[in-house]
Amino acid sequence: MEPIRVLHNIVLMDAGGIETLVMNLYRHIDKEQILFDFLVHRPQEGYYEKEIREYGGKVYRTRPFNPLHMREYKKECMNILTSHPEYKVFHVHQELGLWTLDYAHQAGIPTRIAHAHNAKTVVNLKYFFFLYEKMFIKKHCTDMFMCSKPAGEWLFGKQAVQDGKVKYINNSIETEQIGRAHPVRSEERRVGKECRSR
Repeated sequence: MEPIRVLHNIVLMDAGGIETLVMNLYRHIDKEQILFDFLVHRPQEGYYEKEIREYGGKVYRTRPFNPLHMREYKKECMNILTSHPEYKVFHVHQELGLWTLDYAHQAGIPTRIAHAHNAKTVVNLKYFFFLYEKMFIKKHCTDMFMCSKPAGEWLFGKQAVQDGKVKYINNSIETEQIGRAHPVRSEERRVGKECRSR
């Protein structure tokens, strides 16, 4: 039986917080059951792409999101989504994910996840797109995830969170990595102990 392929939507698979969270999950899932593929919006190769391919994952590219080139952006996204009917799950992590959720909805992907990773506090040009996104994102997603209550309330609204409609997903970390002693830190601890003992 072929594994279920989940298409994740992230701007670029570089070593950022969201990307590392997804890769921590990818490293530990049963890849005979589930594989992660990625829809990204940058031309350059991301930090994690080599590892993704080693696991059997695929990376698809489109141009960056740009309000001045929405027709071309939609066409590239729709070409990918409609030419791959194997995708039954589309998981959006990126900011301004409303548009790709809409495209996935149009393409008939049955499970469409919007994942709130942070609460917007900086007011800039993008902020007004975020406000627009907040108004319509629930129309195009079937499932809502949040990494924290403030993130969920920001994107989906306080009522949705209070009603239990937003699933709380813990950010995953590889705890064994935290336990490893870094040589520089080990030396700092040794010196610190010596100083305290004097």
